[in-house]
Amino acid sequence: MPMRKDILGSPLKLCEYMVCGKPVVASRKSCFEILEENKAGLLVDPENPQEFAGAIIKLLRDPELRKQMGENGRKYVVGNRSWESVARKVAEVCEQVIKERAR
Repeated sequence: MPMRKDILGSPLKLCEYMVCGKPVVASRKSCFEILEENKAGLLVDPENPQEFAGAIIKLLRDPELRKQMGENGRKYVVGNRSWESVARKVAEVCEQVIKERAR
């Protein structure tokens, strides 16, 4: 059965995988670009098993690439998607609103 291309994935799942410090191989979907943008994994055509296998083999053969992608993914999630980083951003917005209202 062919995969439906209109089904969206969850970048939340990617973040859960990335925070483990391992590279991720995922389907090329519009919401998964964070992998390539942060050099944290590889995106493949979901209907191309050879491409999927090739991505896994590439990572298996290159320990330095695996290590770097894993570190990149973890760094991105901890700095941008963790509860702590989100809370920090919310606090900054609240502080800004309070300052603006005080004027």
